Amino acid sequence: MYFMRCMSLGQSKMEQHVLLNYRESFCLSV
Repeated sequence: MYFMRCMSLGQSKMEQHVLLNYRESFCLSV
């Protein structure tokens, strides 16, 4: 569940580029 949520976090290209590091940290945090 958490993994899928992290992946869906960066759907847009711009968001993915900006939240790339944030997404990784969030996934690792969980």
